[in-house]
Amino acid sequence: MAGKYIFWDLETTGKGKKASPTSFGQSPNWEQILQVGAIVADESLQATNKTMDEFCRLRTSVIPQPGALLTTGRGIRSVLQAKHSSYDLISLINKTFKEWKDESSNAVFIGHNSIEFDESVLEYNLFNNLFSPYITRPNRGDTLNLARGMYSLNPSSMTIGSNEKGSQIFRLGVLAELNGLPVESAHDALSDVRTTISLAKFIHDADPETWKQLELTMNGEQASSYVNQHKGFCCINYWFGKIQMQALSMVCESKYKGWYHTFDLKHDPEPLLEANLEDFKKLIKKKNRYVICNKNPILFSGKLDDGV
Repeated sequence: MAGKYIFWDLETTGKGKKASPTSFGQSPNWEQILQVGAIVADESLQATNKTMDEFCRLRTSVIPQPGALLTTGRGIRSVLQAKHSSYDLISLINKTFKEWKDESSNAVFIGHNSIEFDESVLEYNLFNNLFSPYITRPNRGDTLNLARGMYSLNPSSMTIGSNEKGSQIFRLGVLAELNGLPVESAHDALSDVRTTISLAKFIHDADPETWKQLELTMNGEQASSYVNQHKGFCCINYWFGKIQMQALSMVCESKYKGWYHTFDLKHDPEPLLEANLEDFKKLIKKKNRYVICNKNPILFSGKLDDGV
C-alpha cells in the first residue's frame, strides 16, 4: 500500500539572507540545497523502506554561511566533492517526490518548520532549474505547527523548552530530548526526518482525536471549507516567543486564494458593522488577522459555534 505521509528535510548553505539592506528578517529563498532526506510513512505513521538520502556539490557561485557548515558538521571539502551536481540533486528530488506523490492521491508532505523554511528553499531551487515549484502541494503539514497546536490544546501531552526570556521553544532537537524521542545525528537531513516521524507519532498517540483536528488543515481546501462553514473559530499562532490563541470570525477572502481576512473578536465588531465602505477599510486594517489556509493553520471551534 502506498504511504500516506512523505516526511522530508533539507540541509542548506544557510538560514537565509536579507532581500535588501532595509528588509526585516531573512529570506531563505536563495540558499542552495546541500542534502535532502525523505522517508515515506504509512497511514499509521510507520516508516516504510522508501527512503531518500542524497548530497550535492556546492555551486561555484555560492558561499555557504560558516554557521551552516558547523551546524551540519560537514567541512568545505565534503561539500565540494559530493557525487551530484546541484542540478542533478534538484532533478532527483523532483523525480522522486513526484513518483511518491503519484502513488497516493492524498499523500501529505510533512517536515519540521518546513512550510516557512524548507519549502521556500525547495520551491526556488526547483523554479531556478525549470521545474514546477509546488511539488509538495496541495497537502502539506508541519510538525512545528502540530506541536504548538497540541501543546496549546493539551499542555500535559508534551514537554517543551524555554529560554531565559521565557520564550517557548519548539525546536525539533529540544522536543525530542525533553520527550524521550530518538535522535541519531541532529542536523543530518535523514536523521532529522526520522526524528520528525517520531514526533508526529508521539503527537498522534498522545491524543488521537486532537490529531484528527490538526490533520484536517493539512489540505488547503479543507481548511478553507472550515473557515467558511464556521461563524467563529479559534486560531493558534506563535508571536514573540509565545503561543497566542485568537477567537476569529471570517470577513472575506483576500485577493489571494485561500487567504482570509478575519476579525479578531477581542474587539467590539459593532463599529465595523455600522461603518461605511471607507471607514470599514480603515477599521478592518487595524483589526484584521490573516488566516492562510494552505499553510496548515491550527483551527478549532472552541465554544464559538454556540454563541456567535
